[in-house]
Amino acid sequence: MRLTALINSITAILLPALRFRAFLKRNSISLVHINNGLDTNYPVILAANLASVPCVVHQRGGIADDGLPFHIFRKLVDKVICVSKSVARDTAAKRIPPSKISTIYNGIDPNLTLTRSREEVRRSLGISDTSPLVGISGTIRFWKGQDVVLKAVHLLKETFPNITCLIIGDSPKDQAEYEGKLHGLIEELAISNNVRFLGHQDRVFDFINAIDVPIHASTVPEPFGRVIIEAMSLEKPIVASRAGGVTEIVVEGETGLMFTPGDANELAACVTKLLENPDLARTMGRNGKLRVKEFFHADQTVKQVMALYREILPVAGAASTENGA
Repeated sequence: MRLTALINSITAILLPALRFRAFLKRNSISLVHINNGLDTNYPVILAANLASVPCVVHQRGGIADDGLPFHIFRKLVDKVICVSKSVARDTAAKRIPPSKISTIYNGIDPNLTLTRSREEVRRSLGISDTSPLVGISGTIRFWKGQDVVLKAVHLLKETFPNITCLIIGDSPKDQAEYEGKLHGLIEELAISNNVRFLGHQDRVFDFINAIDVPIHASTVPEPFGRVIIEAMSLEKPIVASRAGGVTEIVVEGETGLMFTPGDANELAACVTKLLENPDLARTMGRNGKLRVKEFFHADQTVKQVMALYREILPVAGAASTENGA
């Protein structure tokens, strides 16, 4: 069994690492930046180490692997960029030294491009300008909480009979059972006239812009929550699950409202407050866009990553500065 494991390790890690090392040497690579996690890129980490090239890992979620290979390769990386303080705490709990961890939030261009107006989108859906419109955007998965949103819509319908909820996003094959559950729930709650499944949308920002209150409803802690900063960029008051990196994005009572993950009653209460207080909703929307510009702007993300590069490669950083970079 041990011989088989050794052979598998050599095949899966060492041989690809040797090929990557040759690539790094051949192309005079000065730094390797791995984009999708420390526990999924062992061959590249090893290649960088063998080539004596600094290695940066972008940690965009939790670390699943906690076995022997992970505890060997975690020692070979120079820096781990975490997309939120929540991810940074989880990373530190895996015995990554604090000196190696940097928190750099994901960033976007806050001036999102719209191709249709709010009114045009609503007309295309047959929804009047005055009808309450809420929605959730993202891949349909059981932990994204679309079922919680449907239960909240059932409660909201008592106060807002003509409310419509948009479910924006496609459903992977492995989530077919969950999507079936959602359709069954709609029938059970008698809200078929209040819910629209839009599937994948290339121009998703147009639809978010048409929504009064965007909802984030993940039932497990989200590492970051890009859809939240996108909605905030469109000056929308967000209602979001109070967990994970989300609590670092939303300032409760200023840029949006939060609820206990999985609690449809709390979610409905938050949405009701915003729909019944449009001035408050507008103020939160404006505050949200200002917050995105200050903390989650792509330019800020780039500056922080470049500063980290210069820290690791001080000679290269000094040369870039002298050349006006």
